[in-house]
Amino acid sequence: MPQNLGGFRIVRELGRGGMGIVYEAEDTALNRRVAIKTLLPELIETPFRQRFDGEARAAAALRHENIVTIHQVGQDGDTPFLVMEFLEGESLDDILARHSWLPPGDSVRIAREVAEGLAAAHAKGLVHRDIKPGNVWLDATTSHVKLLDFGLARTAIGTGTLTKPGTVAGTPGYMAPEQIYGGPLDARTDLYALGCLLYRMLWGLLPYEKPDTNAMLDAVVNQDAPNLDAVAAQFPPPLGELLRSLLARNPDDRPASAKEVAERLRTIEGTLGGQPVTRPAVQTIAPKTKPSNLGLWIGGAVILLAAIVGISSQLERPKTDVPDEDPTGVPIRVGVLHSQSGTFTDSERGMIEALALAADDINEAGGVLGRPIELVYADGHSDEFEFARQAERLIVEEKVEVIFGCWSSSSRKQVGEVCAKHNHLLVYSSVYEGLEDAPFVIHVGGAPNQHLQPAAKYAYAVLHKKRFFLVGSDYVYSRVANQILRDELQTLQAEVVGEEYVPLQGTRFGPIVDKIKAAKADVIFNTVDGTSNSALFHSLWDAGLTSIEVPTFWLSIGEEEMGSLPLNEIVGDYVSTPYFQTINSPANEAFLKRLRDRYPARPRVSDATEASYCGVYLWKQAVEKAKKTDPVSVREAFRGQSFEGPEGRITIDPQNLHAWRMARIARLTNEKKFKIEYASPEPVAPIPFPQSRKREQWEDFLQSLHEKWGERWEAPRTPGGGGKP
Repeated sequence: MPQNLGGFRIVRELGRGGMGIVYEAEDTALNRRVAIKTLLPELIETPFRQRFDGEARAAAALRHENIVTIHQVGQDGDTPFLVMEFLEGESLDDILARHSWLPPGDSVRIAREVAEGLAAAHAKGLVHRDIKPGNVWLDATTSHVKLLDFGLARTAIGTGTLTKPGTVAGTPGYMAPEQIYGGPLDARTDLYALGCLLYRMLWGLLPYEKPDTNAMLDAVVNQDAPNLDAVAAQFPPPLGELLRSLLARNPDDRPASAKEVAERLRTIEGTLGGQPVTRPAVQTIAPKTKPSNLGLWIGGAVILLAAIVGISSQLERPKTDVPDEDPTGVPIRVGVLHSQSGTFTDSERGMIEALALAADDINEAGGVLGRPIELVYADGHSDEFEFARQAERLIVEEKVEVIFGCWSSSSRKQVGEVCAKHNHLLVYSSVYEGLEDAPFVIHVGGAPNQHLQPAAKYAYAVLHKKRFFLVGSDYVYSRVANQILRDELQTLQAEVVGEEYVPLQGTRFGPIVDKIKAAKADVIFNTVDGTSNSALFHSLWDAGLTSIEVPTFWLSIGEEEMGSLPLNEIVGDYVSTPYFQTINSPANEAFLKRLRDRYPARPRVSDATEASYCGVYLWKQAVEKAKKTDPVSVREAFRGQSFEGPEGRITIDPQNLHAWRMARIARLTNEKKFKIEYASPEPVAPIPFPQSRKREQWEDFLQSLHEKWGERWEAPRTPGGGGKP
């Protein structure tokens, strides 16, 4: 986190989206709190920079009590930033999530203040294009309603955005017919959305309630709102008449200006009494859960960030007479859900970079079905429940067609459940512990028989190790992996002389190392995950347990993350994964060059990074086979897909949707390179459920862990702690 940006003192990070970061900052010159938004560093040299600059300046030109104030647009070195007023309160979306509908007096007051903000924007020639509850903020300090997020704003004349000709943008449910069929947009487009907003507040439902987006958009263009007359009749005639006119499909039948609407609403506001209203039977919407570390929302800062840098819910589609088809040229929205903060950051950073590289390579070659890939980023913060929340947002709000993401097994399980609920798709590229056979997850990473069991066999048969000590993080990956290793070692007639765990982010390895020494272990199998590996290394080193004496197999991290360790001190240790960057092939050399040309600070490349790159191409092939992008069709088309990647051929098994991959084991040399000591003769068929136990026994074991941890997939984290098996 920067300490200073453009002369503002950064206090803390408040929010991080797929493409931008928002900080709380102190304006030391004026002694006030502000919110500062920046683009992610890797996006500064992309077209998003142009959108950020142009549209931020458009919003900064607005000064009105019902529009979030932009104090300054600037640049610090190469970093553009936007300084905004710091807001406290909550969005109308949050309020409606709790109450579903609002009393007429409150509804009319909020709509009136939105109309006044729109009038100010329209007077500057700006059309907002994305009026919805999430972009309406109720400021707790001033009690004013604030209109947010001019990320989709454009002038009523000209083309001041990056939106391509022939496409439209907005949020389904609030889009005017002309936004959908590609007609000219003006102030009356925003008034239609305001009508949808008012209807939603008064009635608890949208004017058009359809089971899917395409059906809704078709209805908006071709049918009057089905219950509009009945709903309008429940309110005083002036309010009902205004509601009808705002929701007119023909722009000429709507009010002429936002100023006129504000005046009519002000008159209505003064006449409303306690008239009872009969509303629909369905009035309750489950409350939303906010991330615990964002208890104080920054309002305009977070939501204004949305469309400008790729967080808010948008839908872009060209005019088409066949809404069920994937329209040529329109971006395919693809979710990238990885940790950009927390204990798994180092493990997932390379995966993010590989996904971006693959998307760019594919786009440069013409895209997928003639459509470019548009990556929508989300941060899981190394927390399994935050991963679930972000997956829900990516699917429901961002409308992504697939999610590439997760490093940890706990996050994968949470996201897998979200995908199952929505009949969606996760492509997972990390080696894992197995015991999963879900059609909603494509496992490109290695199954246990491709990295865990080969490590046990190699240590026993080649290195002649007999006394194994198992160390892990207290979560599902390590617990299951060590059970699989135990079974394999028992078959080999080797001895497990100890098994110990620390919580995720735990650092208290001293007592465990003492036990390793006391047990006279001759090899350590390490499934510790995340940043705890550094603490484990130092504890081993301090105790004199070097690789010469007791080598370690690092089974949770790869070359990339191990680069943060003093490699000269772990020469002779081993890693077991399907891919190593030392693979000698033209395809691998070309891949490494492209990745390092784009990310010069990425000297080492792990298996998960390479598998992420391959996963995008496998998905591309599945989309092209299905000839459509919807997750259900693509899921089926994944079966049997093969791709010649940097590591060689990867094939998705048609039965269990796991990848056939090579098994490889490498040893760290004095040159700080991983020399491949063993490689399977050919790709290994994935076996997610090891045959040492019946499937029912494995599933019972999983369930017992889940219940023990209080319906989580990891034990409660206590940094510094240690634990028994």
